[in-house]
Amino acid sequence: MKDLQNWRISDGIDFISYVKYIIAVTDPEYRPGFNITLKKLVEILDRIIIISSFSCIDLRRKIKKKYI
Repeated sequence: MKDLQNWRISDGIDFISYVKYIIAVTDPEYRPGFNITLKKLVEILDRIIIISSFSCIDLRRKIKKKYI
């Protein structure tokens, strides 16, 4: 999570590319030709929102309901 908070100070990389980079460097399983789908990326971002203290409480509740 701390790595994602550093996104704003990265060298001009957009947020989605930064998330993809974080996933790649923190995922212990090697996957040749790894491609992430937009649906999977949305799920990952939703999970980040749910656990992030800097996200809006109403948004966290809304996303939690989405996965119940």
